[in-house]
Amino acid sequence: MELRQLRHFLAVLETGSLHRAAKKLNISEPALSKSIRRLEEFLKVPLLERQPRGMVPTAFGAAFATHAKLVASELALALDELGELRGGARNLLRIAIGPTLAPALPQIIEPLLADCPGTRLIIHEGLFHATISTVMHDMADFGIVPLEEDFDERDLDTEFLAENPLGVVGRTGHPLAALDAIGTRDLMKYRWVVPPRQDRSRTIFDGLCARSGVAPIVAAESSSLTLTLSCLHQFDALAFLPHLVAQASHGRAFSALPVKQFLWQRKLYIIRRKGKTHSPAAKTAIREIKKLCSVGARAASLA
Repeated sequence: MELRQLRHFLAVLETGSLHRAAKKLNISEPALSKSIRRLEEFLKVPLLERQPRGMVPTAFGAAFATHAKLVASELALALDELGELRGGARNLLRIAIGPTLAPALPQIIEPLLADCPGTRLIIHEGLFHATISTVMHDMADFGIVPLEEDFDERDLDTEFLAENPLGVVGRTGHPLAALDAIGTRDLMKYRWVVPPRQDRSRTIFDGLCARSGVAPIVAAESSSLTLTLSCLHQFDALAFLPHLVAQASHGRAFSALPVKQFLWQRKLYIIRRKGKTHSPAAKTAIREIKKLCSVGARAASLA
């Protein structure tokens, strides 16, 4: 299968006609028909059928179109990025980061642009293994991930960034905030939104629950920060999240609750491909991220 065959297929879908698609692509209609036929032979299914209103996708074609559009979109983004790099776009900064840390990044943009005018920031957001893969494939200048001491990846350099306190987070004004002291039993009166079991923070949370002898009422499991925060706001749910999430929330809509039994200091590291040096923009971004983490750490120490 060739990428041009995907473009040909999508052009027919868009125009609804072999004739119009061929004209748009600036190729002959027989050449376009041959390209589509070869794609169907490769996939071993019919993709298009002619009807009175024009060319329409078969059930196979409709299913394939969804993925073809994603491939075409990602290819266009890749070509744009390569073009910038080929043209010497030294002010392009790409950071890979997890979903619970990404909301804090807007706070680094102003100082980043002040120090490195014209910088364009590209954020790759994903869970732990996706972040590792993004950096490994040189799709990001550096990544930020929580690491254990036994982490060993020969193709990556690691650099300690900061302590990243995890704790109980609820909406600002949560009923528990009015208590003089919050006990672990108080926490179990409310529903929780927790990460999926493959997430390292879930393992930590489950361990803290076991150590405290409590069993949380789990309302939902999700890696989506948007869904988690919505639940915290909608029905006073609680979550086990980095304090940076509360710190970065708009209008400080969320707060870290002072429960020392559920406070965990997680270590964040910068990862980058071995031998890759930090650009001036990357150095500025890392400096500002360290500042954010230090504020979160101080807040946790006062909890």
